[in-house]
Amino acid sequence: MLALTVFPALAASPLTLQQAVTLAVERAPLVQAGRAREDAARADRNRAGRWPDPSLDFGVQNLPVQGAGAFIPAAGSMTMRTVGFSQEIPSGAKLAAERAGARAGEAAASAETEQARLNTRQAAAAAWVSLWAARRAREQLEGLERQNALVIVAAKARLAGGTGSTADALAAQAAQAELANRLDQADATIAAARAALARWVGAAAAQATLADPPDFTRLPVTAAHLLQAPDSRRPCS
Repeated sequence: MLALTVFPALAASPLTLQQAVTLAVERAPLVQAGRAREDAARADRNRAGRWPDPSLDFGVQNLPVQGAGAFIPAAGSMTMRTVGFSQEIPSGAKLAAERAGARAGEAAASAETEQARLNTRQAAAAAWVSLWAARRAREQLEGLERQNALVIVAAKARLAGGTGSTADALAAQAAQAELANRLDQADATIAAARAALARWVGAAAAQATLADPPDFTRLPVTAAHLLQAPDSRRPCS
């Protein structure tokens, strides 16, 4: 499966948004079930509109059921073996209706699979973005923590030199404690976001480093592509 061929590359490179979406679609049980329904509907469509299989019948008439020759075909002079062959020939209207129904069933199965694929793509993309945003937020907190550590050093130096105040030093230390709490909260947010992504791409892939996000200010397709018929705009997965 594609899911097995996509992940080996992730061990050596960051997980991109597109890779996460592709992997999620390949793993999604609803998409896999939809593909199976599509295959079944396609097979039904190929069979629809055909004559039913002919039937071959075997029988025995006037078989004795009493006496010494009971249930022995050769014991009775009136006993006859019969072999019959029959073929049902449905009307043209019935065959046409079968073909139309099969085509509709195939179209419905395809639409359901496409909807499952779209839902999976959206959910996986949202999970990837959530994890990336959580990681980005933690990096910003780490930067604030480093800056505040320098403020603490400076406040203590001024206090030791007689030019600072105890209040300033305590305020800087309180801010550092608050940042530590926010970092703990950020770690919890990252863990939850990673678990949400793992639901779609698997635990191993969710542990990979995330690549930089695409440019969300630009559409991934051209305006002309958006104007095409909806059925021809389905993105590749």
